[in-house]
Amino acid sequence: MKTTCTTIAAALLAALACQAQDERPGPPPGERPPHPPLPLFEALNTDGDEKLSAEEIKAASESLRTLDTDGDGTISKEELRPRPPEGAPEGAEPPKHEQGGDQKARRPRGPVPPLLAVLDKDRNGELSTEEIDAAPEALAKLDKNNDDELTPLEIHPRPPRPPKADGEETEPGPPPQGDGQGRRPGPGGGRPPRGR
Repeated sequence: MKTTCTTIAAALLAALACQAQDERPGPPPGERPPHPPLPLFEALNTDGDEKLSAEEIKAASESLRTLDTDGDGTISKEELRPRPPEGAPEGAEPPKHEQGGDQKARRPRGPVPPLLAVLDKDRNGELSTEEIDAAPEALAKLDKNNDDELTPLEIHPRPPRPPKADGEETEPGPPPQGDGQGRRPGPGGGRPPRGR
């Protein structure tokens, strides 16, 4: 009887643990959470349709001014930073690399988003009053097909693919070593002798 009760209790605990694990918010195990939307794009995309229409581009300066939460006429790095995800503690400190120190430590890692790259003429990571005023003209430079709107592919272009080697001659490299089976030449194929 004791063994039966223990077995049932263990099975119930295992079932509860599995159910609790299934109810966790967030991405499935092994997947990264999606990046939070950039405030820059959220401010410009007033209708929420994932592209920027001609009207949104014309109104870009006014839309960008909504990001200026401290009213100083510029949009700082802090004002451009994505909001913390839901459930994150309020007032959480930024990562150590963003808390000051030398300039190298404060630089963002990875490529600059294309929208910020085209708007931020002086490449300081902030938008000045002049850069905000010039936003419609700057955004128009991203319109590759001249249809007066920016599609997701124009806003987030894919990196160019390396050229194919069709017909291109490659420089000769060192001769291949081994027998084509992943073994190096020499006694034992590069492995130490057995039994030593």
